[in-house]
Amino acid sequence: MKRIFHLISSNGFYGAENVLVEICSGLQLSSRFEPVIGLLDTGNGGHLPLLEECERKKFECKVFVCRGRYDKKLIKDLKTFIQSKRIDVIHTHGYKSNFYAFFVRSTGCKLVSTCHNWLVSDFKMQCFVWLDKFLLRFFDVVVAVSGPIEKELHKWGMAGKTLLVYNGISLERFRRDSEQRKRVRDRLGLADSDIVFGFVGRVCREKGVEILLESGRRIKPSFPEMHIVLVGDGEMLALLEKENDEYVHPVGVQTGVGSFYSAFDVFVLPSLNEGLPMVILEAMAARLPVIATLVGSIPDVVEDGRTGCLVEADDSVALVKAMEKLLRNHEQMSVMAERGFQKVSQTFTSGRMVQEYITIYDSLPE
Repeated sequence: MKRIFHLISSNGFYGAENVLVEICSGLQLSSRFEPVIGLLDTGNGGHLPLLEECERKKFECKVFVCRGRYDKKLIKDLKTFIQSKRIDVIHTHGYKSNFYAFFVRSTGCKLVSTCHNWLVSDFKMQCFVWLDKFLLRFFDVVVAVSGPIEKELHKWGMAGKTLLVYNGISLERFRRDSEQRKRVRDRLGLADSDIVFGFVGRVCREKGVEILLESGRRIKPSFPEMHIVLVGDGEMLALLEKENDEYVHPVGVQTGVGSFYSAFDVFVLPSLNEGLPMVILEAMAARLPVIATLVGSIPDVVEDGRTGCLVEADDSVALVKAMEKLLRNHEQMSVMAERGFQKVSQTFTSGRMVQEYITIYDSLPE
């Protein structure tokens, strides 16, 4: 039995964390693979939501304290753990876990990394991204979750070791539920007739939340039944609390995100930069039409005019038009939602994703 050690530095329960959980859930059902999870504790508590989910799933999980950008004790702790557990493959998620995996490759483990995306906010972060792309050259396999990420890895000389594996989800987790819909809407003071545009993710400018709120302000006078619900944590929450718009409902991080999808009518993700967002797959599994931006691999999932609407990033005028289009045509919303469900159930399931990762693990030489 191969032991696969998934290593991640987590800042909440978002796309990469969802992918990790789906992979490990699939491996747990296998008789040939045993998942083990390592969480880097950087001192901000960001690993705690994933730790809670790992405990709920009964995954074998170990928390490693990370005391700085280059922690020699962490490297020693990782080596000791990997050797004691007889780990065969280290599978990393994110630049920080890539960095530390590079320094423990002397254990003889094969190195696999999944590149979810690179978010560059300043020059310091750009330097980390450059370092990450350089270190990934020493890995055995590098997985891209989207076409643009795959192309970027090729530019850095990794064409021979890069594989494209689209994210996948468990459809059952996001089945629409009328009781959950009523419970969430009652909690938020929303009527069943209200039209709710829902967002799930980091509540920050990179995710286009500022553009979404600007679009909502333009639409609200003409469509008083329109509301926006924001699920997640982020830098803009404090600002939203100050503005206190009655039709904007920031609810913070939620453990039962599936119940919120049931309460939405349309899912909106106006991101400025993405890989392949798990939240779009979740929304389509919950039979929601999707409005999203033309970034990353989103156009591979959302078909404009069929499963939702695609708009240019950072374009509030285009976002307003897309939102108004669906507000005026509820029947079209239903048709798009059903088409989206069919697409995700055929192409973006966790079962398909897990099998592709198993194929990767099997391809690694002993």
